Amino acid sequence: MKDCGQQLAVPCTYMRGGTSKAIFVKGEDLPPAGHERDAVLMRMMGNPDINEIDGMGGAQLVTSKLAVIDPSTNPDADIDYTFGQAEILKANIDYRANCGNISSAVGPFAIAEGYVKAVEPVTVVRVFNTNSQKILYLHVPVVNGEPQVMGDYHIDGVPGTGASILMDYHKTLGAETGKCLPTGNVTDILKLDNGKSVEITVCDYANVSIFVHAKDLGIECTESKPELDNNKELLDLVREIRGKIGEQIGFCKDWKEIDDVSPLLPLVFAVREPESTETEDIRIRLFLLNKCHPTLAGTGSVCLGASCGIEGSVSNKVANTPDIHSFTLRARHPLGIMPVIVESKPVEGQNYPDFTKLAYHRTARKIMKGDVFIPNVSYKN
Repeated sequence: MKDCGQQLAVPCTYMRGGTSKAIFVKGEDLPPAGHERDAVLMRMMGNPDINEIDGMGGAQLVTSKLAVIDPSTNPDADIDYTFGQAEILKANIDYRANCGNISSAVGPFAIAEGYVKAVEPVTVVRVFNTNSQKILYLHVPVVNGEPQVMGDYHIDGVPGTGASILMDYHKTLGAETGKCLPTGNVTDILKLDNGKSVEITVCDYANVSIFVHAKDLGIECTESKPELDNNKELLDLVREIRGKIGEQIGFCKDWKEIDDVSPLLPLVFAVREPESTETEDIRIRLFLLNKCHPTLAGTGSVCLGASCGIEGSVSNKVANTPDIHSFTLRARHPLGIMPVIVESKPVEGQNYPDFTKLAYHRTARKIMKGDVFIPNVSYKN
C-alpha cells in the first residue's frame, strides 16, 4: 500500500473468472493476514453495504470476491492463492471455501505477473489453494508469451466467447472434511423440524455440498433466481438442511448458528432429472449464503460431477449418466448449461470411485489494472 495523504493506494488487478469477478491483490501489497488485512479488503470492496457503493464490489455475491496471490512455498505448486468472499451485508471476509470461477483467472494472472513462465501453446499452472489446502491444475492457452484472451469458447452466463482454460480438480477430495462422503454414507435421511424427512447426499470434492431432491424442497428447478430468492419458506428450509448437516459434520455446535459460524459452506443443491436427455443430463439450483446462485459455482460443479459419479447418490439417481465412470455431465442451471468432465475407476470395498479427472472449461480475462483508493485511517484497532 502507498500512502497518498488522505487516502491509501492499493495496487490490484480486476479480473473476470468464469461467471464471477474479483479484485486480485498480491500479498506483498497488503498487511499480513489478519484483522488489519481484512479491514483493508472490506474497505476496498465497500462492504458492509447493500450497494457496496463506496468500493469495488458489485452488490452481488458473484462480484464481491477477492483473490490474494503469493509465491508458493509448496514444492508441488507455482503460486499460492487465497480466495475471500466479502459478505455484502456483514463486515466479514469468508475464507472457508474456494471459488472455482475465480480460480480460472488465477492462471492467467500468474503468467501475466511473471510468477509462472509462459510456455506456448499451453502453460500448466499449479495452484495451491490455501482455503482447501489442495492443488489445482490450470491449463492456460498462451499466445506471443501472454495468456490468450480471444477464443471461441462460450460460457452460459457470460456474453461473447473467449479462450478456453481447462481446470482439473481431481486432487481436491475432502477439501473441507478430508472425506469424499463426510457422513460415511452415500445417502442419509435427514429429519426436519416440520416432522418431514428428506433424502440427501453429502459430498466433499472441491467444496462440501449437500444434494437433495428438488421435489423435497417444493421446487421444479425451472424457477428463476429472483423467484427462488423471494421464497422465504424455501430459503428457511435450505438454511435448516445445511445447518443440520453442518452440525453433523462438525461445522457448528448448533445448526441454528450455521450462518454465523460458516456462512458459505456447506453448499446446497436441489437436483432433478433432465427434461430432455438430448440437451441436458441434470437440472440443478445451487444455494449459497442462503440465496440461489445465478449460474453454477465452479467448485460446486466439481462436487456435482463427483456426486453423479457415485452410484446410488441423490444426484446419481436423477442424472443421465449411462457410463458412470466416464461422462461429461451437462448441468442445466438458471442461465444455461455447464459441462463437467468426469472420469473414474471403481475401488473394491469403497462406496465411491477413485476420480482420475474432474474438470471443466472456463474463460477469464483482465478487466482493469491500477490502484484502489481507500481512506487513510488506522486499521490496527
